[in-house]
Amino acid sequence: MMDLLKSVGIRPEATQITVFAPDGFSKTFPIDVPDPQPASDKYQYDVMGPYPYGEYFGGLDFVEYSFLPGNLAYGNTILDRLYMLLAYLRDGDPLTKGKLVPDPKNPGRLVLDGEGPYRLIPPQKVAGSPDRSSTAAPVGDGWDYDRLKDHNSGDSVRSMTAIRVEPLPAGTTDFNWIEGGWNLVDQGKLVIYGAIDPRTYPVRGLVTDSDGYPIKGVKITFGLLSLGQVAEDKTGYWGRFNTRLPEGEYRVVPSKEGYTFLPDSALISVSRGGFELEFTATPIE
Repeated sequence: MMDLLKSVGIRPEATQITVFAPDGFSKTFPIDVPDPQPASDKYQYDVMGPYPYGEYFGGLDFVEYSFLPGNLAYGNTILDRLYMLLAYLRDGDPLTKGKLVPDPKNPGRLVLDGEGPYRLIPPQKVAGSPDRSSTAAPVGDGWDYDRLKDHNSGDSVRSMTAIRVEPLPAGTTDFNWIEGGWNLVDQGKLVIYGAIDPRTYPVRGLVTDSDGYPIKGVKITFGLLSLGQVAEDKTGYWGRFNTRLPEGEYRVVPSKEGYTFLPDSALISVSRGGFELEFTATPIE
């Protein structure tokens, strides 16, 4: 997560992120907090960390490891440093896409099944041994649930679709991720917005009539295919428009009262190169 936010140009004034899943679940995490944190009922999992090294605890009937390095023994420190992760693979395979299914315990209620294509995973802030679930019956062997331990699993966000970097800049339009997030899950997309300065690329174009004369005042809207309208521009005296957009796939639509356009829209994929578009306007008689 730290590398991802740096790559999209997180602003110095950013204080926290809110991560959204399309079933309505969301979690807020600070960018950075003082460390070390004392034992408490509420740990703050921050983006920057640092997070302590973990230890290997083997032979527990309530812990399952999908992969074990051959050089670890009980109580050994795991030498790989821990970070807040944006996970997209499990044991080398893509995470199963999330979907809503009937709750087995309450068929009238829908619950999230699956965890992909993206999942946020914060490590423990205070490293410690595993313990049983809070709903498990006590056994008395030293591994029963301990409320003072760092239980980070409840702060993991499955099937995340958006990261809002806060505070939102003035004029930024927010989005209802409960309604629009499933489209992103289907496409394997993730939206990051808010207090960032993303790298942008030029998108230029020209609107003329059938004789080649420029048309002024044509509104040009740009919509991300996964979200909808995100930007707009207008043609000037010479019929030209010129804007900059972050990387993504957009639908570009020209509109002006009294005119039809050919084409009526254009699909573009903005990446490292810019685009030069042309539209022809025809008066409506």
